[in-house]
Amino acid sequence: MKLRYLLPFYALLIGISFCCRKISDEKEEAAKNEKQEAVKTMAATSAQPITGTLELDERSGTIYADLYINVPNADFKYDENFMPLQTSEKFKGVTFRYHDAVNNTRDDGNGSVPLHVTFNFKNTNKWVENDSVRVMSLDEDTEATFTALKPYFESRMDHFKNSVTTYSALVLFNEDWNKLNPGNQVNPGGSANSSTPQKNFTPRITRDDSILSLKLKK
Repeated sequence: MKLRYLLPFYALLIGISFCCRKISDEKEEAAKNEKQEAVKTMAATSAQPITGTLELDERSGTIYADLYINVPNADFKYDENFMPLQTSEKFKGVTFRYHDAVNNTRDDGNGSVPLHVTFNFKNTNKWVENDSVRVMSLDEDTEATFTALKPYFESRMDHFKNSVTTYSALVLFNEDWNKLNPGNQVNPGGSANSSTPQKNFTPRITRDDSILSLKLKK
């Protein structure tokens, strides 16, 4: 008898629980959509922090990169270390490594000293004239760490597609990457600024990137 009277109460509890779960899911989805919109908005208003050219020599099948990135001072050096990348979704990119070779301090992203970066590689993926190529960089003092972050760069390429991003948009992406990859994190940004020399540390600092169009070498 008592159980019969309690059944409507249990049904009410189940209904409330379902509604609460649905509201929670909707809030989570709304927050996710808001974050994605923020990324799109910030990406649409960005500048090109890495300048220069990417040129394809059709005769030799070689792509030549002639790039510039601003750094804090002349102690920062290009490490002759780079990776050409192409994702399963066919987005194209290149990334290179540089760091402070004297004091190993961090790049705060506000430098005004141009660092010249050049490299070349065989066009094994058959890139063609006017292809969009994402150009990325990493402030990192070890080659092994740079190489291990190849999946990170590829994920970044698929995420932003062929849209130019900003450092602010990159912070959001980096935070998500770090949650999913706790053993292979990058500096998410925001607290990267430091004027104190630091020895023997792993910066893993990424900068906002650029989109360059592949041109034919004359």
